[in-house]
Amino acid sequence: MIIWPAIFGARAGVAAPAPGSNTWTAMAPAPGIVGWGGALTSVGDFIYALAGGGTNHFWRYNALTNAWVAMAAAPGGVSIGSALTPVGDFIYALAGNSNIFWRYSIPANTWTTMAATPAAVAHGGALTSVGDFAYAFRGNLTTTFWRYSIPANTWTTMAATTRSIHAGAALTSVGDFIYAFAGGGTNHFWRYSIPANTWTDMAMAPSGVFYGGALASVGDFAYAFRGGRDNPFWRYNIPANTWAVMAVAPAGVEGGGALTHSRRINDPFIYAFRGDNTTDFWRYNI
Repeated sequence: MIIWPAIFGARAGVAAPAPGSNTWTAMAPAPGIVGWGGALTSVGDFIYALAGGGTNHFWRYNALTNAWVAMAAAPGGVSIGSALTPVGDFIYALAGNSNIFWRYSIPANTWTTMAATPAAVAHGGALTSVGDFAYAFRGNLTTTFWRYSIPANTWTTMAATTRSIHAGAALTSVGDFIYAFAGGGTNHFWRYSIPANTWTDMAMAPSGVFYGGALASVGDFAYAFRGGRDNPFWRYNIPANTWAVMAVAPAGVEGGGALTHSRRINDPFIYAFRGDNTTDFWRYNI
C-alpha cells in the first residue's frame, strides 16, 4: 500500500487542523472503472459500491482484508445522480438519470425494485437515511427534496431547498439533522431539521463544490470532497459551525467521487472513490 503524507494548508477564514493522523492511504483498487454515479456506503466490516458509468456493477470491499468481491449486479445501469444509503439489513439505491429506486438485501444478495421517485433524478442526486426514512435530493437544477418511508414504500415531498441543487450536491445525517451541499460550483452548505422540516444556511464551504463533491459524517464532524477534478478535503465542525482544511486527497476527484465512514466500532477511517473513470480507492485516517 502507498501512504500519502499529510499536506496542510489554510485559506483565509478557515482553520488549519490540529496535528494528528490526517493521512491518506491507497487501498486495493476497485475491480473496475468508477465513473459518473459511482457511490459508496458501509455496513459492518464491509463497504458496498456501485461503479456507475452506465454499468450495473456492484461490489463489496472487506475493510479487514483489503479485498473486493463482485456481488449481485444492480437491476439496471447506474448513472449520474446515483446514491446509496443503508438501513438495517438493506441498502437503498437511486439508479440515477431516472426515477428508478432499488433495495438491496445484504443477507440474500438480491435486488428489489421499489416505488419510483416522484420525478427523475439527475446531476446532484443524493441520499441519506435516518430511522425508518430515507431522504433524497432530486438534483438537476431543482430545489426538490423528498422523504421515503421504508415501511410504507412511499415518497413525500418535503420543504424545498433555498437554492437549486446540481452536480456535486451531497447529504449526510447526524441525529435529527441532515447536512447538505448544494453543488453546482457553489459553496452553499445547509442544515435540514427533520422535526421542523426546515432548512438553515450554515457556514459556507471553503470554496465551490462541483462534480465529485461528497460528504461523510463522523461524530461531531462532517468530512467533504470539493470535487471538480480538484483534491481539497475539508472537515466541518458541527457544534462550532466552522470548516478546517485537511490533508489533500492523493489526486483530483471528479464524477463518481464518493465518501463513506466505516461503521465498524471505533474505526478511525473514511473510505473514498476518486471517480473520474479510474479504479482509485483510498482510506483516510481520521
